Amino acid sequence: MSLVQNKEPNFKLDHLPLLIAIIFNLGSGDWAFNIVIHHMIIDEASLGVFFYDLFHIYLNGPGSLPEVSIHYSDFCDWLSKTLECRIELREEHLKFWAHNLQETHPLHLTLAMPSERELVPITQIEAKIGIGALEHYTKGINAATATPFAGFFAMYNILLHKYSSGQPSFIVGTASTQRNLSVLTNVVGFFTKMLPMKTEIDETKTFSEYLIEFKSTLIACLTYDDVTYENIVAQGKLSLTGRGYFKHLFVPGGMNMETILQLDSHHLKTKSILSLPNGEEQYEFLLTVHPKSGHVILRFDNHLYTKSAARQFLDAYISLVETLGCDPNITIKDISVVGASEHEHLIKELSFTSDIAVQETCLHKLVEAQVKKTPHFTAVKFEDQSLMFTELNATANRIVWLLIQEGVRQGDVIALCFDHGISQILGILAVLKAGATFIPLDPDDPTLQKELMIEECSAKVLLTTSNHSHVFQKSLAAKVLKRLNWLITDDFEVEGLSPSSLAYIMFTSGSTGKPKGVMIKHRSISNLVQNSGVYGFRQDVCVMSSLAYTFDPFVVDVFSSLTHGATLVTGRKELVLGDIPKAIRSLQINVLHVTPSILAVIPVDDYPMLETVVIAGEAIGKKLIQDWTGHVTLCNMYGPMEATVDCTSCHVTGSALSGGKLYIGGIQLTCGYLNQPELTVAAFLLSPFISSEHIYRMGDITLYHSNGNIEYCGHVDHQIKLHGQHIELGEVKDTITKHSTAKCAAAVICIIQDAPAIVTFVECNDVSEEHLEEEKEALKVFLSERLPRFMCPSLITVLPQLPSSHNGKIDHDAVKLMDLKAFSLKTKKVSKAKAA
Repeated sequence: MSLVQNKEPNFKLDHLPLLIAIIFNLGSGDWAFNIVIHHMIIDEASLGVFFYDLFHIYLNGPGSLPEVSIHYSDFCDWLSKTLECRIELREEHLKFWAHNLQETHPLHLTLAMPSERELVPITQIEAKIGIGALEHYTKGINAATATPFAGFFAMYNILLHKYSSGQPSFIVGTASTQRNLSVLTNVVGFFTKMLPMKTEIDETKTFSEYLIEFKSTLIACLTYDDVTYENIVAQGKLSLTGRGYFKHLFVPGGMNMETILQLDSHHLKTKSILSLPNGEEQYEFLLTVHPKSGHVILRFDNHLYTKSAARQFLDAYISLVETLGCDPNITIKDISVVGASEHEHLIKELSFTSDIAVQETCLHKLVEAQVKKTPHFTAVKFEDQSLMFTELNATANRIVWLLIQEGVRQGDVIALCFDHGISQILGILAVLKAGATFIPLDPDDPTLQKELMIEECSAKVLLTTSNHSHVFQKSLAAKVLKRLNWLITDDFEVEGLSPSSLAYIMFTSGSTGKPKGVMIKHRSISNLVQNSGVYGFRQDVCVMSSLAYTFDPFVVDVFSSLTHGATLVTGRKELVLGDIPKAIRSLQINVLHVTPSILAVIPVDDYPMLETVVIAGEAIGKKLIQDWTGHVTLCNMYGPMEATVDCTSCHVTGSALSGGKLYIGGIQLTCGYLNQPELTVAAFLLSPFISSEHIYRMGDITLYHSNGNIEYCGHVDHQIKLHGQHIELGEVKDTITKHSTAKCAAAVICIIQDAPAIVTFVECNDVSEEHLEEEKEALKVFLSERLPRFMCPSLITVLPQLPSSHNGKIDHDAVKLMDLKAFSLKTKKVSKAKAA
């Protein structure tokens, strides 16, 4: 047998031996003593005892150890009899775990995953805490009257919390040694028992405060451990299949490292093999810390995480020990897990802006400049209508003079309400030329919704067409677009207008139940459209946009086309989306801007004129990328409305990091929410990098690849993106609970007919079975009058009672697991979510 073969013996658990020791002659007077022990018969603390005794025999010869009075078999007999006699105590312990393990959620870390599976799934990396940092840490722990074990464990929890993007409650496993009696200290055997430790982290507290709380939790769990691991798991009502109850483990260093150092001092090179490297690892991360030596070992499953990601995690842990050792009173939310070198890499090497030279100017000025370059080129097309650049500009100027005659001044807010067509573009351009701010209203939205938006932004004038003017008679006078051939067509300057002036206000879904008006300046949108050449916008292309003009990417399509001399083709959505391939071919479209959900229904084919597909508004799947790669250039744009539509983009090639919450800054950042200063302060934070500037806190979880690419991983709260629209599920829920019969409600995303859709579950007061359908219809009408169509649920289910947790809150996880088929057989479908 070779040395390598003995590292991976084929143990048979029902046969001896479970320990194999072989001496190998390496030649030249060198020998190797190789020991492999199955973990079934020894734990790490016992390894320390084993090595100590082995070293003692090596120095002093056989017979130098004292006789052993207690064996592991004696402990097993004692434990079995004790458990049988302490039934009442066992029941008390089970009740503790049943209460302690309620409302537990799996922990998901945002770390880079390998592109290929490794042959050996388990990898071990090591690090060492510096002597100075270890001394500071020890002093801090002593001041908090905590053990080193509790302190290192608490720091591990903090790091997991940070790398899970702030998950407040989760379970981490640890090992209970069951060596409660001093006579068991030097007994060799398997005394370890796994315990699931639930931790709850409040970011507003300091680490010292959290450590005190966690110490109490730790003591309680260790006190109530007179039950088996299987019994504990049963109380949590979770399965033991797969990776078990928890995927992350922390264990104290039981190996006597001083013994290893003594062996080294006698010229014996040592390497401990704590478990077989070719087995299936039970845990994603297993962290071991030796408090005395500062030696730290991280074992991880490299089927799930890259070695560089694990190294980053371990380095962050060492950095965290150093930071909290010096300042344990730092607030948890202020703890950074980004090391100095990584910080330098992110800020100086990966943070970059476009190198395209842009003018800081008003948006309409860019259009006027393009009119002079290409006056007779076609600017816009809608069905059988079209306008050249000079015609578009002249008509917009006529509308400007109409607005001025109505008393519109610089800074006023003008509401627009148009169906699809050239009127939308004319209205937007005219309002900007007049120095005013536009707010687009969807004619199909509930009248109440439109009136609330008009009132919120104090709109002075409504610009619309005759078929919609009657709707707004109560709110403000509507100015109807007619033939305006008799008005002046020249451009003119508006006094006081600057790039810092507001260009438009768009409303996005709000978590409080109230939509938020996002205010966008000229300089922000102007910066974006001047960079849009990278998306394929240029003088000789035809761009198709089927987006709603209340969807902010529509503004990008309009002005990216008009400022680059391209032709913008727009059409009625139901006609264009009805046969997109036909529209692409017949209209000779070169650039198409769609959401991934729309692209997914377009047959993959070779479209001779189609060069670029710009995708935005939703996460894009790998299969969709693979299907279209080679047919067109795919450009993926990303950004929230608060950062003026899109703030980053990449040309997708089909290729696949450490992660966290995303923050955005720069010239495209908007100036906050209309009339909602508290929300603005909460979301737009002072930049830690550039004084006097702000950054916007996204709700998105992203991974930052080493090459600078950003991977979108989802949203941290109840905001979702459906058909390109940001939707706060809280707003849907809050609206439905305002109905007189609704007691409480939950809004979730479910898959209906292979597509994501909003589903609401409602608990109503005193609704009998015979009136159930009538109640659903009433709720449907109620929501349609108060929410835009894209926010109306696809399915409304009325239940006698919603599932709740032990504290009375709605259990959203249980709601998502409910069988929709059981409820939807007699349920009428509500209007489908509108495509953007």
